[in-house]
Amino acid sequence: MSETAPRRLRDLVDIPVDRLRNIGEKRTAALGSMGIDNIFDLLTWYPRRYIDRTKRVDLSDLTVGEEAAVFGEVTKIKGAASRTVA
Repeated sequence: MSETAPRRLRDLVDIPVDRLRNIGEKRTAALGSMGIDNIFDLLTWYPRRYIDRTKRVDLSDLTVGEEAAVFGEVTKIKGAASRTVA
């Protein structure tokens, strides 16, 4: 088994994103439009905004304009939606 020296973060600038597995021309172009041209760019890119989906609140505690994920469970279905289409 051969061991290679670990890569330094600054070395990742020299590796284009299309060297990654399953990254084709379309994905390379899409990443390029976001300013991501190499592995360093990819690892140091952060989304413009972040929504914390781990915090749970009651619907009554939300304010107008506030974003939230809603979780629910279907316990019963009545009417046309309950029929199976063959």
